[in-house]
Amino acid sequence: MEILQHMVFGTAAGLLMYLSGVGGGVLVVPSLIVLFGLEPVLAVGTASVFSFVFKVGAGWSHGCRGHVSAGLLRMFLPAALAACTASAAMVSWLHSTMADHQSLDLVLQCLTVSAGLMAWMSLHINRWEVMLQRLGLPALAATSGALVGATGTGGGVLVTPALLSVTSESAKTVVGTSLVIGLALSGVTSLAFGVHDAVAWRVAVAVCAGGLIALLFGPWVFQRLSPVHIRRLTSTLIGLALLGLVSQMLKAHWA
Repeated sequence: MEILQHMVFGTAAGLLMYLSGVGGGVLVVPSLIVLFGLEPVLAVGTASVFSFVFKVGAGWSHGCRGHVSAGLLRMFLPAALAACTASAAMVSWLHSTMADHQSLDLVLQCLTVSAGLMAWMSLHINRWEVMLQRLGLPALAATSGALVGATGTGGGVLVTPALLSVTSESAKTVVGTSLVIGLALSGVTSLAFGVHDAVAWRVAVAVCAGGLIALLFGPWVFQRLSPVHIRRLTSTLIGLALLGLVSQMLKAHWA
């Protein structure tokens, strides 16, 4: 039954990630903590494995449809990969060397909530992307890489505005390219956390299986849902995940 629950969750998270390119990480990490009881570092490592495996299929699907820009990848990836590698190595190393993970867990949860709030605001504040774009591509690339490396979240909400600031490509191309960038960042994070035994592999396998199931009908749903419906669905699920995480953090603080 537990494996089935993980698979169903992976299917839902995978479908959301395929549709929007935003929200996968900020949904998966809080849910693994709140619904399945993983400690934050394990949730980050497990979510990164899921994100990597799922985005292999999703990136291939978007690529076959011509929704990936090689030029945008060359502009964004170098700074993002460098920052992601450094932050993932630091967090996973701290987890493997610290006897008490309480302070590290709190920092990761706060960062996850911050990334989630950015994702939620990007869906509701029209000028949010314009505000982020003013930071410039290098800063957004490095920030998104560092955030993904530390928390497994936040890539989509920063990558998309960064790409929009330098291109006039279609929304579908931006989403597809964002997924491929997320694939590379998740791969680096998965490797760093896996080396330091910070991945719940049984959970990861079940969630990944569910995510791959989502790819079977993701393209069909993608063609039939309007951007408004996708935005509303993404916003609702992110909001629920964040409320659950914040509620758990407050209970732990006052316990």
